[in-house]
Amino acid sequence: MKITIKPLKGHPGYKFRASFSQGGNYLQKYFKTKQEAKNFADAKAVELENVGIAERGVSPSEFRALLNAREIEKQLRASHVTEEFSFERAVEFYAAHLRSTKSSVTVKHAAEKLLISRELKKRSKRHLQNLGYRLAAFELVYGKRIISTITKDDVENYLAGIKGTGRTQINHRAILSNLFNFAVGKNWMSVNPTAAVEITPDKDTPPGILKNADVAAFLGAAEPRIVPVYAIAFFAGLREAELARLDWKDIKLKRGIIDLSAKTTKNAQRRIVTISPNLKAWLKPYVQASGPLRPSDQIFRTSRKAACVVAGIKDWPHNAARHTFASCHLAAYENAAKTALELGHKGTDVLFDHYREIVARKDALAYFKIMPPKTPTNIIRMEVAA
Repeated sequence: MKITIKPLKGHPGYKFRASFSQGGNYLQKYFKTKQEAKNFADAKAVELENVGIAERGVSPSEFRALLNAREIEKQLRASHVTEEFSFERAVEFYAAHLRSTKSSVTVKHAAEKLLISRELKKRSKRHLQNLGYRLAAFELVYGKRIISTITKDDVENYLAGIKGTGRTQINHRAILSNLFNFAVGKNWMSVNPTAAVEITPDKDTPPGILKNADVAAFLGAAEPRIVPVYAIAFFAGLREAELARLDWKDIKLKRGIIDLSAKTTKNAQRRIVTISPNLKAWLKPYVQASGPLRPSDQIFRTSRKAACVVAGIKDWPHNAARHTFASCHLAAYENAAKTALELGHKGTDVLFDHYREIVARKDALAYFKIMPPKTPTNIIRMEVAA
């Protein structure tokens, strides 16, 4: 409501006049000083606003909210943050937020349901263990929170507190993305907050690999029950999860291939991996018609540690066998597409980011000539898989 204040000329008693409209009438009020006129104008403005608000069925608190929204809009526009803010959109957004919150569940509940869902889909034991481990860590921080209230900032703060490399954070983010996508599918939240979370991989640090002499010493010192699986890891580059699901019937020694089914691979797509001549030599004394290649987790870890002690290997890098294979295969064959195909990568970006020029070609060629020192005598030969 506009109230104008103007000075008066020639009036014997008053110096200022305030003019305003009220109830359809044009009114005036006279004052001796400008301050008196201004005080009246401020009070009358509030009165007129309250009357106008009441006549329109709007409470004072609702009107103040509208004025506050207008001020926020001015600030956002002045800061060039957004041109799309409005009081109406703010109300609609918050209403949707309330509906989502009321129909949502806690992070803990969502995580439990996701695990049950993966179990019903017969996912591997290793997959479930990895999923459960990372979800449990997230639950310790946000388990009691309603999942629809988890924001991008919450995810970023959580990931920033995880010790390890950028790759470790990326792995945790992938699990959280699975959780939030699952929640979106259940209508427990509207968006996946991890979608906008970016993590910079540690590209400047090449993956750890073993030298040729270390690989030969390790395989030569290893117990017979882990030799086949580690020979495949070093000379065929299978992932640890793929090794855990590998069966002897997948080893086609005569054809020179490992036939990985969709149930075995990470991306649920069949993959054919080449058996190099030296890998064939390592596998031949142990080959069986069927049965798992990899022993239990405890035996696998204990036997590896024992072999490392005998071989004099003090540092075992993360994913050492697969990284060593990838580095040597790329250097030996100088064909990124071929190496990516063997590894099960969709493209060559990972290879060029992590493996290019790590190993000299002469060393890479020698790597694929590492042969068993002798044929074990304590192995019962079985029928070779077709």
